[in-house]
Amino acid sequence: NSSPALPPFGGARALLGASPFAAGAPSGQSHPLVLDMSTTVIARGKLRLMSQRGELIPEGVGLDKDGRPTRDGMEAFHGVTLPFGGAKGAAIALLMDILSGLFTGAGFAGKVRSLYNDTDGPQDV
Repeated sequence: NSSPALPPFGGARALLGASPFAAGAPSGQSHPLVLDMSTTVIARGKLRLMSQRGELIPEGVGLDKDGRPTRDGMEAFHGVTLPFGGAKGAAIALLMDILSGLFTGAGFAGKVRSLYNDTDGPQDV
């Protein structure tokens, strides 16, 4: 689980975490199949990096804190990053929030503290 980074499908307020997940399987060859990804269109760290470089983020990846589309990385970082795959990506983010938060007794549904903006207590991951 992770701090709120993306909205439920159609929303404009961060509720779900980017919830990275990983899986791997042997391939029978020299390299296994490995999947390591988050449920957002773009990594939140890339938003910060692009902003520091003075680059615009691609259209359709983030909303500012007022729910408006933005190409400014820091506005999206402090607003929301959109889920990959629209409703399906948001559904996977919800599932990951349930599996990593609700089932383990950790924070979920917007209750995980931000690694960057809320250092007054434990994250509850």
